[in-house]
Amino acid sequence: MKFLFHNNESSIKDEIFLLMFILVCIGAGLLFYILAPNNWVVSSNTIKAFGIVWILAGVMFIPGFVYSLFSNYANAKK
Repeated sequence: MKFLFHNNESSIKDEIFLLMFILVCIGAGLLFYILAPNNWVVSSNTIKAFGIVWILAGVMFIPGFVYSLFSNYANAKK
């Protein structure tokens, strides 16, 4: 399974992509929550709940992002 899942410690591309994904999820969730329209096909509460789910999806990846930053730095020193 090593050929399917490979962590490249010499590149920062993965961390930048993960950070951008986290920021997009949290930003989209905040927009869904704040700008939920009152008169639309889907109710305002449903859009706000969808926004909260997006925020939680972004927050869920923060520990993995922090771990990858620390583990890649530790492995680069060896």
